[in-house]
Amino acid sequence: PSVCRIIDLRAEFNLFTFPAACLLIVLFIIITKRTSFQRNKYCKGYLGIPIPLDFFGHVKRTLAAVIFAVFADELLDIVTELIAGNRPSSGRGVIVSYLFQIIRVFIIGFRRYPILAAVYIDNCFSLACATLYVWLDFGVSIVYTGLCRNSFYLTEEEFNKTHSTNTEINLTYYGTGSKLLFVQLLTDIPPYICLAYISVKLPMLLLKRIRHRHPTDRQLTREQKDLLYSSLPHSAESRYVKKLLGIIPIQPSKNRFNQILRKIYAWRDDFRFSSRVVCVYASAFLLLFFITVNAYIQALPKLDAAQKGFQEGANFLAGVILPKEPDVIYDEDTPSDFPVPNLTRSYIIGVIIALIIIIVQILVMLASIRRNLIQAFRGNHS
Repeated sequence: PSVCRIIDLRAEFNLFTFPAACLLIVLFIIITKRTSFQRNKYCKGYLGIPIPLDFFGHVKRTLAAVIFAVFADELLDIVTELIAGNRPSSGRGVIVSYLFQIIRVFIIGFRRYPILAAVYIDNCFSLACATLYVWLDFGVSIVYTGLCRNSFYLTEEEFNKTHSTNTEINLTYYGTGSKLLFVQLLTDIPPYICLAYISVKLPMLLLKRIRHRHPTDRQLTREQKDLLYSSLPHSAESRYVKKLLGIIPIQPSKNRFNQILRKIYAWRDDFRFSSRVVCVYASAFLLLFFITVNAYIQALPKLDAAQKGFQEGANFLAGVILPKEPDVIYDEDTPSDFPVPNLTRSYIIGVIIALIIIIVQILVMLASIRRNLIQAFRGNHS
């Protein structure tokens, strides 16, 4: 469709969201300069980036984790294109092609940067601009994914340019029905959930900022706000002190299954991971989901073809070792004397076991990070 040519005129740029993101960055730079003329500001009259490089301490952990999960989804698309080779050849060299991929990574950062900057600036104008930008990005993503992109089936023009055999293998194994469309929908659900969360969270932050415009709130720094929040009874810091002093009793679970899970990872309401850890693990789990789905979809057709080849080889060896009787007529549908084990079933079981082992290792590492942080906070007396 013509809208696909407009959205994706070049693979490195998105003609809708990238110019809008650059415009928002310029507007936020102007806002930062205007704010720098206020009292108690040290960089008077200088242009600067809207947010510092270390923005993790000033953006909500959940929102930052969701944004980084969207980052991971878009970066995985680049990695998949490089591995599968589904991009049509443009005649560029290897170095130039990889430079363009690096440019794409920077552009992905430019497209998500205004959201983090708006939450950091935290005023009505920045949040309103970010809300409109996220709604535009969400709508363009839905249109582009529904009309322009398919991870498993290429268009006729792309197939003639790339000469990819993956499309022929997928058509032979899955057919032309709705199987791969269902898988495509399954892989698109997590990014849509993340974008929907951002599209809802930013208007909520905007309404909260409009509703609570108190002068005392503006005079407090972010560190003072965090200190006031930590003094509340329901905060993680207050719960940690109460459990440390024995005010809140800790009752161990008597369920065997819960005891096994607690040995791997136990949820604690008196501890909060930093935004860096939450962002890394959110991206890791989303990447793990996409890698698992692609491992199933891409490998099953090849395993089926390999199993047929192994079965023909086993039948040939069986015919050489055990010659058939000349008077007996054999049907082609007769089961082989040496059937090859089902490779697909073994592969699926192996992927599931590997996925469980990786998840357990990730949770154990997360528990180790928490234990080390708590010991560093209270002092290791062991």
